[in-house]
Amino acid sequence: MALLSLAHDAYADKPIPGITSSVTRPVHPILIRNEHGPLLRINLHVEPGTQAKLSSLTFQLHGTDDLQDLDSLSLFATGEKDQFSPAVPIGSSIPPATLSVTFPIDQPLREGPNHFWLSCRLKDSASILHSIPATCSAVVTSNGSIVPRDINPVMRHRIGVALRKHNDNGVHTYRIPALTRSVKGTLLAVYDMRRNEGRDLQEDIDIGLSRSTDGGQTWEPVRVIMDMGESGGLPQNQNGCSDPGIVVDPQTGEIFCFALWMNGKPGKHQWNGDGSEPGFEIGKTAQFMMITSKDDGLTWSKPENLTRKLKQQSWWLLAPSPQSGFGLPDGTLVMPVQGRSG
Repeated sequence: MALLSLAHDAYADKPIPGITSSVTRPVHPILIRNEHGPLLRINLHVEPGTQAKLSSLTFQLHGTDDLQDLDSLSLFATGEKDQFSPAVPIGSSIPPATLSVTFPIDQPLREGPNHFWLSCRLKDSASILHSIPATCSAVVTSNGSIVPRDINPVMRHRIGVALRKHNDNGVHTYRIPALTRSVKGTLLAVYDMRRNEGRDLQEDIDIGLSRSTDGGQTWEPVRVIMDMGESGGLPQNQNGCSDPGIVVDPQTGEIFCFALWMNGKPGKHQWNGDGSEPGFEIGKTAQFMMITSKDDGLTWSKPENLTRKLKQQSWWLLAPSPQSGFGLPDGTLVMPVQGRSG
């Protein structure tokens, strides 16, 4: 706090004619495994007719739980665009050895908005129990220095994990996650494994599972828990399953995972037209599938088809809502579903 107070005393009451400055922060965690973790955006607004160069930006990390969580800090310019982009780096990345970091800059400021982003990269060993507060304590220009107005100064970025990323394990896209905790405290994350492209069904899509037994700090290798193979003699991209929902029985510990299976109908979508039709027939209506685990998610049963038990014949589609269900005190398990009647 001492460095921040010194910066405030030196600069806060000396506005720069023709230049205003503010700091805002995105509301999301900083993720382990991501190359970039945007912490804050500095907006320098230059009035028409004002000429100035940006000389340096100083940032404070006071209140960070452990500076060793951070691998590096980087600065990027996005011009008049306020969205983060790593396309234009300013100088080199800096390993944060102290709680005060200054980036030397020699860049003309254009009239209008000038956006700069402070971003960090986390070490793989960073703790998800920690957080990172960051602020900009000094903006130094050729026309003078100022402390930017901080729009949300109390915000701290929590640390998380980028559990699945594009092309992990050769899978193009991971989507539609659901997360629950077993009776043993194991975290269970299920999701679509969209192997060839990011599109919805119909495509080659399986259901994947990730387990964590330490509260989410580390995760076991992905398990494929539902793969309909080449059912009906059709290729994998005509046997996709998607939209997993998961629920844990709090009394027995048994885990239930549901997903939607499409057989055939290449190029169709279950929510459009005849991508799914009335009735129960495989190949015409999308199928409501279930698998179970009795050993805390380590192994899973073969898929069971619940379509005839749950779906009315006149409905065009019945599908799991991709989320976690819950158990009631009387032992009833509740799993949200969705569908369409036409």
